[in-house]
Amino acid sequence: MERAERTGLLTEFGRGVIYGLIFRKPTSGLTATFEGGYARVGVANSTTPAEKRVAAGTIVITASKDAYLYLDSTGTVAKTEVALGAAKPSQADIGVNSEFLAKLVTDATDITSVTDLRNTQAGHGRITTLEVPVSFETGEQADNPTRIGYNARVLAILASVTKALAGVDVGTVTASIGENDVYTAVTNGVISLALSSALNARAEAIPSALHHIRAGNSLKLISAKTTAGGKALVTVVLETQR
Repeated sequence: MERAERTGLLTEFGRGVIYGLIFRKPTSGLTATFEGGYARVGVANSTTPAEKRVAAGTIVITASKDAYLYLDSTGTVAKTEVALGAAKPSQADIGVNSEFLAKLVTDATDITSVTDLRNTQAGHGRITTLEVPVSFETGEQADNPTRIGYNARVLAILASVTKALAGVDVGTVTASIGENDVYTAVTNGVISLALSSALNARAEAIPSALHHIRAGNSLKLISAKTTAGGKALVTVVLETQR
């Protein structure tokens, strides 16, 4: 088990991306995928931004365009497209309370480049990751409890297959947080790995509630699969108090 840490630079809590919302260039085609995450956007008639949870998703880009992706004030990933090489849209063009995320360039058939436009200086707690190997093998499916020694909240749960999953059914990892040894499942905290998932296949979950942990309590990552077979490395992304 390992833990890697990254300390945010700012102590103020402003607008921008807290975690995730990274766009990936596909091997081919005009459909882009993006990771889920958290960000703060503006609020009308207020100086206090609003935090938005965003689930992973896809978005289709028009051929032969420069597409600017952004998160609007409702927490929805949207796009505005311009001619190739045209000027970047203004803040007013996407809405004064929105946040730019990425620029994607397309030709007639494919997305040819992705440029990260996220503001990652929003200010947040320290971001730390906890890595836990889990198994779907016979006799190895377990609760995988980990004691957390600091106050934190779970921002994301990621899984990468380290041994291909057996066919027939999915493998799941369910996050559950204990308070005085009473465990409650994290809302939207279940990772599902498809049957026959190949080595290095990935999945993620972006929790929406019941994801805060008090120092000294435990986090379980419960592995389950009806037809045994397969393993994965689970990474939990935590935001901790400074």
